[in-house]
Amino acid sequence: MRPGNVASAQGLEFAVDATPSVLYDALAIPGGKDAAQEISQWRPGLEFIRERYRHCKPVLAFGAAREILDAAGVRPMLLAGEPDPGLIVCADDEIATAIDEFVKAIAAHRHFARQVDLV
Repeated sequence: MRPGNVASAQGLEFAVDATPSVLYDALAIPGGKDAAQEISQWRPGLEFIRERYRHCKPVLAFGAAREILDAAGVRPMLLAGEPDPGLIVCADDEIATAIDEFVKAIAAHRHFARQVDLV
């Protein structure tokens, strides 16, 4: 990604941070059907998510953000068939529990059991 500004649906402008994704400790992806559909087609955004996943960092996805994970090729289960403790996916009515799980996942820092190749 290159630095610059992006506009929200409401016309608000936000600066784009060009910091490499490997420097982030975790990633939270908010829900929203319209946003999920758009981000699911945005290659730089999908690559950012893949990089967080490949670097074994915690990822939290709310509601419709599940579509984004699918588009990025992020698997909800480890190869051993167990749930990935560093990947928290929740419905909108499970947010409080999911945030508690996410905090624990961040405290573990990395989740090396997921070291797999992605699409």
